[in-house]
Amino acid sequence: MIPSMMTGCKKESTSYSHTDFAMGTVTNITLYGTSDDLEGTEQKIIDMEKKLEKQQLSWRLKSSQVSKIRTKQRKNKSHRES
Repeated sequence: MIPSMMTGCKKESTSYSHTDFAMGTVTNITLYGTSDDLEGTEQKIIDMEKKLEKQQLSWRLKSSQVSKIRTKQRKNKSHRES
């Protein structure tokens, strides 16, 4: 094999870090790899966190499944106490 063909094929490993606020806490995401789009990948992760919070996990947002379950529990409890 020709040595010149072997150089330049391996990409340097890089990292990308970002701090954000999601699900009631500060999150810090650090990605390591050779991808040219670590920032784009990290943004997809943040978008997924926010979607999970909004649709399912948040007890603070009325649109989430957890909030709907808590509201239903409170209504059931108040009906039993009446």
